[in-house]
Amino acid sequence: YQGRLTMHPKEDAIYLISYPRSGSTWFRYCFEFITKRKSEPPRNENKTWTEESGASYPELLFHTHKASDEEYNFHPEAKRNIILLLRNYKEALFSNMINEFERLEKSSNWKQVETPWASGVEDSVSHYLIPGMPTSRYPQSPRIKKMIAQHLFETDDMRNKVELMLRYKVSWHHQFLFHVGQYQSLVELYEKNIVYSPSTSHLIRYEDLKQDLSSVLLNLIDYIDSLEIDGILSKDEMRENLNELVANIDHHKAVCLQKYKKTGNLALSYDKGLTYYSSLHAKNFLHKIDNLLVKSFGPKLYKKYLMRYSEGDE
Repeated sequence: YQGRLTMHPKEDAIYLISYPRSGSTWFRYCFEFITKRKSEPPRNENKTWTEESGASYPELLFHTHKASDEEYNFHPEAKRNIILLLRNYKEALFSNMINEFERLEKSSNWKQVETPWASGVEDSVSHYLIPGMPTSRYPQSPRIKKMIAQHLFETDDMRNKVELMLRYKVSWHHQFLFHVGQYQSLVELYEKNIVYSPSTSHLIRYEDLKQDLSSVLLNLIDYIDSLEIDGILSKDEMRENLNELVANIDHHKAVCLQKYKKTGNLALSYDKGLTYYSSLHAKNFLHKIDNLLVKSFGPKLYKKYLMRYSEGDE
């Protein structure tokens, strides 16, 4: 572990930061195919990916979901090559909450257990509590809670699921706020890196990756080439690999999706459009989430990174 601490940050490494459910699995597969360099440590190597992509070690792309990841020694004074992969916060947060719900629902006693990381945090998030959601001081009434439980646990109806989760249990409300903080910390880390080293910072939006893969990856190739890292492929070689990837794109998506599902992910929105999770929820709730993010991020940072995801005027 101490060895990992001293090896980062490295000038010949690229760091991918992303909140969960933001397309990092697909992005890393594309990265490996284009650069022929691995994006995961040997202990986690996916042999199928290696065979499909032809990628090899040493690792070039290092990925984390945490801005505070000690392994990569993130601190403002270090020059880092950072890629931020950013998805609509409602889609990413809702997807992550639903995946957690489906995983924990299989535990026979989870309904009685408070999520450990959400307990005792209300004081620290008191300014960001979502209006209408239960709190430690004002818990949900037993009658309403029973009605919500029937919908959550006895039906497969996905409508308003995250809102109902937050209304059902105080700790889910707290956990959602915890995840908002995790999402925000990644954007703030990227913003600090732009101030310190703008030329080594690169933003990719999940939606662009889905809608215009070739353009996004061509821009990625330009970014990688600009870093002048020893031992990487030339720009022309990476472009040739991109053409090969796109020529058989359905096959590569299937390979990637198989790995994603094997690790316990639901992939519910895979072919459902860019605002699938938002479409399941009422506009009033979506506006509350927008207002929460504006308040948490501050108007300036929100406008710079997240305004395109706003529902607009109420």
